Amino acid sequence: MNYDLADIPVIFLTSLEDSVNEEAGFLAGGVDYIKKPFVASVLKARINTHLELKHSRDSLFKLASHDGLTGALNKQVFQNNLKIAWIKGLRTKEPLSIIMIDIDFFKNYNDHYGHIQGDECLKQVSFLIQQALVPQYELCRMGGEEFAVLLPDSNLSSVLNIATSIQQKIKDGNILHEYSTVAPHVTLSIGTSTGIAQSKWLPEHLLKKADDALYDAKNSGRNRIKSMNLE
Repeated sequence: MNYDLADIPVIFLTSLEDSVNEEAGFLAGGVDYIKKPFVASVLKARINTHLELKHSRDSLFKLASHDGLTGALNKQVFQNNLKIAWIKGLRTKEPLSIIMIDIDFFKNYNDHYGHIQGDECLKQVSFLIQQALVPQYELCRMGGEEFAVLLPDSNLSSVLNIATSIQQKIKDGNILHEYSTVAPHVTLSIGTSTGIAQSKWLPEHLLKKADDALYDAKNSGRNRIKSMNLE
């Protein structure tokens, strides 16, 4: 399946009139089956109806798949995408990487600046991280002040370059944080993991490695990047 094209509505416009071909069209994924000859105004109306339905489905999908505060993808989508990438990796044997991100001393930030400003901070951090990502990589909010990025077909060198770019974007953003003990501005602790999917492991093993690397970064003083390989 081509996941980039899977949600595009397909309308069959054909001279094949029998019910067998019509059924085959719908089974193949078509949303409508229009037989020739057709009336142009009716065809246009049916196309507009399907465009409106597509817009409604897209809006519902965004509500269900994205974090309402930051606009990043949510944890459920990340987990689904990880499973899909893992299955692909079992076939291609290309490396798969994960970046886990945590805002340093965010509780201190919320306690002193208030939750409204804390929400603004989360939105700013999310925006800045996304600025550091190329289009094929999407940011997910895993909960609270924790974010993640899934990087299919990415080796250790690539993931470290992206993690470094993320930290630099946050540093350049210079979001004031007077109650951090590592810097006068918001900083991030980052953990990465890289590995090649194998049937003896589950995708959760790669996620656990990234989470372990994140805790290593936090326990080592924060505002740094730590990496682990799936071995």
